[in-house]
Amino acid sequence: MDAQQPLQRTPLFEAARSAGGRMVPFAGWEMAVQFGGLLQEHQAVRQRAGVFDISHMGVLRLRGNGVKDALQALVPSDLFRIGPGEACYTVLLNETGGVRDDLIVYDCGHSPDPTVGGSSDELVLVINAACAEADTAWLRQALEPQGIRISDA
Repeated sequence: MDAQQPLQRTPLFEAARSAGGRMVPFAGWEMAVQFGGLLQEHQAVRQRAGVFDISHMGVLRLRGNGVKDALQALVPSDLFRIGPGEACYTVLLNETGGVRDDLIVYDCGHSPDPTVGGSSDELVLVINAACAEADTAWLRQALEPQGIRISDA
């Protein structure tokens, strides 16, 4: 990233700063990475709840017949455990089966698809901001030859 370009801010930036978040640069964004301390934050999440701002993360839309089958080869989780309207936290595998990155997979079901003049299956992936470009390239290389269309949402 160009050092002269200002950092982006998520819609939750002011709330995080007001809550005492320690703001740091991350993948072109100014993000809160800590609010109190590890023990304090651990206890807060265990006793109440925690929130993670994903506004800065990459979002990809995958469409095509058999999209879940195609993506299944790139993740170790059983994507067929989730149905329309459900999500799965998993990891994206590299070419040797090692972990490349983590991601969230949302099953959007079977929906109208104007790009094919009919309908197709659709998944939405939430990917890490720091790896979005490389992960998108990896997914395109692996899935587009199978007829899966990938768009940056």
